[in-house]
Amino acid sequence: NLALPISRVTVTPTLLMMNFPLAPLSYRPAQFIWLVIQWLLLLGTAFLWMRVLPSVRWRWLWMAAVVGFTFTVAWRHHADRGQAYVLILFLLSCWMLITRHARIGNSIWGGLVAGLLVAVRPPLLLLVGPYMLLRARGQIIGAVVGLVLSAGLPMLWDASCWSDYHEAMQTWSD
Repeated sequence: NLALPISRVTVTPTLLMMNFPLAPLSYRPAQFIWLVIQWLLLLGTAFLWMRVLPSVRWRWLWMAAVVGFTFTVAWRHHADRGQAYVLILFLLSCWMLITRHARIGNSIWGGLVAGLLVAVRPPLLLLVGPYMLLRARGQIIGAVVGLVLSAGLPMLWDASCWSDYHEAMQTWSD
């Protein structure tokens, strides 16, 4: 809406680019596909965490928590309004699982996921950045590559997308 001084969209250009394949669809089919994606991401996150839980009891408690969460108002609003927090949780879970892995934990792969994670939600740099500097320096190159690729791709369509995003966030915070 050109009459508004800023956009009401508060997600990063990277996340908008991830939604780009849904753009040609009308609202209802796009909403349904996004809902299916959200469910798959929630189940994927649940599966990833199931792999690291030490006992059967903890796994049953985790499954009960995930199933219980799907009956809450929070999940209904998340799914109904097309939010992307489950995507962020899934990426964070992937990064944590890679980081905990004995063989590839300090490799470029974890960094690539961390770079994408920061491009989707920039404040997460405060979480992954210090950890990489202190404990996983091998991920730093991957994080830079992942961040440059995932933040740079939207700039191919609109070179000012990140400055527009920054201005919108500044206006919203004011």
